[in-house]
Amino acid sequence: MSLPLRRPAPLALPVPLRLPRPSVGGLAVRRTTVIGGVVLSLVVGAATIRAAAAWTASSAPLPAPAVSSETLRAQLDVERARSAALQQQLDDLTSRGTQLGAALDAAKAHLATDAATADQLRGQLAAAQARIAAVSRQLAPYQAGGSGQQVVVQNAPASAGTAAPAQPAAPAAPAPVEPGDD
Repeated sequence: MSLPLRRPAPLALPVPLRLPRPSVGGLAVRRTTVIGGVVLSLVVGAATIRAAAAWTASSAPLPAPAVSSETLRAQLDVERARSAALQQQLDDLTSRGTQLGAALDAAKAHLATDAATADQLRGQLAAAQARIAAVSRQLAPYQAGGSGQQVVVQNAPASAGTAAPAQPAAPAAPAPVEPGDD
């Protein structure tokens, strides 16, 4: 079963209220009041902006006083003198560095010469020790035997290639006598 569709009834609207028309004098008062309020707001806004600007200006740092041209010239002369002194110091340091470099090169050359001389002296010392060892080997049988013979030992040639004259050997020391060898 289906129900028939019905249209709803139109709504009944209440009768609108009609306000009484304001009088011409009341309207003028209202308009004057609104205009006065707007003008007053603008005046208060402008005064606030001026007060904020004055407050900001009073809290800002004071501007630097203008520098005279004489003061600038004096400062420029001082800085030029300082620059000249620093340049002189730099030149002195550069020359000292050059001198130290030359001294270092000379020391390196001297060190190389000393190393060559030391090598040469080591060679001469080794040759001299070899000659001493040879002489000691030649003398060993005579020193142990205690004979009274004199031995002539030829030295090895000198480092320059010249032969040294033969020298007689020192007499052998007598053998020590121990008690009980009688």
